[in-house]
Amino acid sequence: MSFLLFAARKMQLKREINANSYEQIKIQDQLKAAQKRVSNFQEQMTQMKNMTSIFARSLQAQATVQGYQDAGIDYNNTQSLQDNSAKVSTIQQGATALASTFQNVTDSIFTAVNNVQLEALKAESDRLDNKLTSLKTEGQLLSTEYQEYDQAISSAVKEAAPKFGLA
Repeated sequence: MSFLLFAARKMQLKREINANSYEQIKIQDQLKAAQKRVSNFQEQMTQMKNMTSIFARSLQAQATVQGYQDAGIDYNNTQSLQDNSAKVSTIQQGATALASTFQNVTDSIFTAVNNVQLEALKAESDRLDNKLTSLKTEGQLLSTEYQEYDQAISSAVKEAAPKFGLA
């Protein structure tokens, strides 16, 4: 009679093992998607930083040209640039400072966004990774118990079998 109880528990364990395996597959898929979101976000941040760097250089060039025009310097004429070298130096320093300020501001914005968003994405990835580890551990425990019930059924069947003997 006890072998029937063992068999029922064994069937229940098999269902739990299957459910655990299915859950592991779901979590693995979610984890892969979360890791891809982290990777994509990092790539987008790099691309945006590159774009702002290009924009900063363009801003510097525009500020330099505008400074030359405001000072009445012909930036296509080498003699004019040499004659006004002090003004040229001041204009270039101002344009460099403007571009540097722009770059620093955008870098700090990107860093702040990166810290907040990337940490949230990494936290999700870590949560899923921990859940997957927990499911794997649970699956191993269920498998071990399943094997123990397999052996228990064999023992219970042997004990329940009638014993006929000549002695």
